[in-house]
Amino acid sequence: MKALLGTSDDVEETTENAPKAKDEGRSVRDLTAGEIVAELEQVEKAVIKIAGFKKGYKGTLRAVLKEVTTIVTTAGSELARRTQSDECRHLEKENSRLKVELACFKREMSELKAEMKELRRGVLPPPILTPPSPMVVSPSRSPTRGTKKSSLGSMEKRGRPSPEREDTQPANSAGLNDTLVAAVLRQVGTLLDARLSLP
Repeated sequence: MKALLGTSDDVEETTENAPKAKDEGRSVRDLTAGEIVAELEQVEKAVIKIAGFKKGYKGTLRAVLKEVTTIVTTAGSELARRTQSDECRHLEKENSRLKVELACFKREMSELKAEMKELRRGVLPPPILTPPSPMVVSPSRSPTRGTKKSSLGSMEKRGRPSPEREDTQPANSAGLNDTLVAAVLRQVGTLLDARLSLP
C-alpha cells in the first residue's frame, strides 16, 4: 500500500506528481488496476477491524485512519483518470519489460550451459590408447641335411605374404609381386641346396 500513501499535499497533486513508494520506488501510475483494487481490499479490512473497537480510537488508530483516507482518495483519483486504452498501454509496457527480462534470462541460461560443457570436457580424462600387441615369433631351427625339404618349405612360408596383405594389395600389382617372390624363393632354394650338399 506504500505506493498509494503520501501526505495531504501529495493527494492534491496532479497525476504527473503522483506519490512514489518509499521502499519499492513505484508510483501510482506504475500500478495496474488489479493491484490498486487489491490494495483497496486490504484497506477495507483495516477499516472494518478498526470499526470493531468499542473503547474509542487511540493515536495509532487515528494515524491508520488517516492513511486509509489518503489511500482511498489517491486510488479513486487514479482509477477515475484512467481509461481502458490507458490500462492497455500500461499492460503492454509491463509485457515488454517482462519480455526483455525473459530474453536476458534465456541468454544467461545458454551461457551457463556452455560453461558446464567446457567444465565437463576439462574434468573428463583423455582416452587411453592401448599399444598394439607384439607379434610372437617362434625360433627357427637350424637346417640339417635330413630336414632340407622342411627348411625349404618354411622359407617359402616365410617369404609368401599373408592372405590379409594379399587382399589389401591392388589387383594390378598382385601378379608382379608373386613373380618376384617365386624368383627369390628359387634362388634361395638353390643356394641352400648347394650349401647343404657340401661335405
